[in-house]
Amino acid sequence: MMRIKQGLIAALSLSLCLAMTSIRVSADWATIGDNRVYIEDNKMVKEWKKIDGSWYYFQKDNGYMTKGWLKTNDCWYYLDEKNGKMVTGWLAQNKSWFYLNPANGIMYSNMWLSENGSRYYFLGNGQMATGRVVIDNQTFEFATDGKYIGTSSESLLNGLVTINDKLYYYKQNVAQTGWQEADGRKLYFAADGAAVYGWQTINGISAYYVNGEAMVTSDAADLKKEIIKELKKMSGGQLDTQMADLQTAAEIRAFEGLSRADSIRPNNTYFTTVLDEQKISYLDAKEAICLNVTSAEDCINQLEDDYVFMKALNDKAFTKSAVGIAQQGDTYQVHILLLEE
Repeated sequence: MMRIKQGLIAALSLSLCLAMTSIRVSADWATIGDNRVYIEDNKMVKEWKKIDGSWYYFQKDNGYMTKGWLKTNDCWYYLDEKNGKMVTGWLAQNKSWFYLNPANGIMYSNMWLSENGSRYYFLGNGQMATGRVVIDNQTFEFATDGKYIGTSSESLLNGLVTINDKLYYYKQNVAQTGWQEADGRKLYFAADGAAVYGWQTINGISAYYVNGEAMVTSDAADLKKEIIKELKKMSGGQLDTQMADLQTAAEIRAFEGLSRADSIRPNNTYFTTVLDEQKISYLDAKEAICLNVTSAEDCINQLEDDYVFMKALNDKAFTKSAVGIAQQGDTYQVHILLLEE
C-alpha cells in the first residue's frame, strides 16, 4: 500500500511539473532562415514590441523583425539596418537628413523643428529643407546645413519659379493657385501653390498633369482603369492596384519609353528618383511594358507573352502594383510595376 501511495505521489508531482512548464511565461529571440523573430508565450510577436528598452517592429503576416524604413498607420519610422531597433532623433540617409520624433520615432513631415537656438523644416517626404522652400504659400530660405535664414526678397519671386523641384507661379512674391496663363501655357496650381503633377480630376475632367500642364487625356485614364481591372483578374484578385505613391514612377517610366521623358520629367526627376523618395529599391520591382496599345486587350496579349512577368504576377509574393500610361498620337505605351508586400 505504501508503494502504491508513493507511486501516486510521484506521478502527481510529475504532472504538476509538466503543468507548470507548459504555462511558464517565456520570451526570447529566435532565427528562421535569415530572419529574426521574438517568441513570447510560445507565440511569435507581431507588430510593435518593446524589448530591453528598445522598440522593434515584427511583420504582421510572418513575425519577421523589420529593418529600414517602415510605414504603418500613415506614419514613417526607421528601424536600424543592423539590429532592428527603432531609431529616434537625426538620421542621415542618401545624402539627406531626416528627423525622427524622440518620443515615438515618427518621422517629421511638413513640420518645423527648433533645436539649440536654430529652426529647421522637414518636407513632405521627410527630407530636411535646404535652399528656398515654399511653406503655406510663403517662401523661406535655409542654409545648406538646414538652418532657417529668413524669408526671400520680393524682387526674386515673380513669374514661374522652381523651388525644391516644384514649379510655382508668383505675382509680387505671392504664389498663385488655380488656372494660370504663363509662358503661353495654361497651367494649374494646387492650394499650396505648387503646379499639379500626375493624375488629377479638375472641374470633373481627369487628365495626367506635368508641371501643371495636361499631358494625357481622360481617354487614357479610362484605358488605364481597364488594364488595372484585367491585371487584378489575372492575378486571381490578390493584386492591390491602389499604389498611389508609385503612380508618378510608373508614369515617368512610360514616358521614358517614348523618348518624351524630358518633356514630362519635372526638374530631372527620374523613375528611380521617385522610387528612392518612396524608399523602395528598384531591384525589388518587376516590370513590363506594352507598346503601341489601343485597347486593354492589346496590353494583356503582350503581357501573356512575357514569361518572366507572368511568373511574377502569379507569385503571391507580389501583391502591389502601379500602372503608368503615356500617350503618343492614337496609341499608348503602358508601364506596369509589381512590388512585394
